[in-house]
Amino acid sequence: MAGISFEDFIVSEVIYTKNLQYDFNAESALESDLKCKISISNDSNAEVELQCAIGSIEEGNAPFKVKVTIVGMFSYDEDESEGIEFENLLSPNAIAILFPYLR
Repeated sequence: MAGISFEDFIVSEVIYTKNLQYDFNAESALESDLKCKISISNDSNAEVELQCAIGSIEEGNAPFKVKVTIVGMFSYDEDESEGIEFENLLSPNAIAILFPYLR
């Protein structure tokens, strides 16, 4: 069951901001936020965007804020999909494929 193929990916955004007000003596707080957006452009092609933000300059005591966005391109082969819809293959599998690149 290889109904989707990973074609390529791009890094569309990288932002790193140092917190100049960071208190090295206080307890650090690094929160993360992971988002995913799936865009199917036609019956056999899709883009999956993964975005991760870690830290904050505005809230808490984080030493930095970093935000990275990657976009993966995938194709669909209906004959190989065993009847599973394109979007249902993308949701778990595309994220699992892209996450190591985001990391």
